[in-house]
Amino acid sequence: MSTILLKNFHVACLPLSKPGARLSRNDYSFIMGSREDDTARYFRFIGGNLRSGRSRIPVDFTLIWQNNQSGGRVMTDIVLGKRKALYNAVIKGILTLEGEGKYVSLFMETMNHLNRMFAKKKTKGAGCDKTD
Repeated sequence: MSTILLKNFHVACLPLSKPGARLSRNDYSFIMGSREDDTARYFRFIGGNLRSGRSRIPVDFTLIWQNNQSGGRVMTDIVLGKRKALYNAVIKGILTLEGEGKYVSLFMETMNHLNRMFAKKKTKGAGCDKTD
């Protein structure tokens, strides 16, 4: 599943909102890949914009999944709003973060911020589907 996500996940150049304000202060890039095969994707934050592609570029840090299936599960959990999914993946050895500590920390903080932001939106919208 993760192989499909990594190979078919397309991001050209997206402006980022409030979490982007934090990212725009620090330009950085990382590669997300798997120990299982050579599937990888880079993500580069430049001036509050996100760029992504499949080539290997010099990066500040690397996210390395234990295998594609585990990576896919964790990424799905993140999208579903499971706030500790990324943290638990690191603790359990499913995800290894290698590289410049400043940028790894910034990435983790940003992911936590995004999780809180999406959790609030979910809570606010929870009553929208109810009918009286």
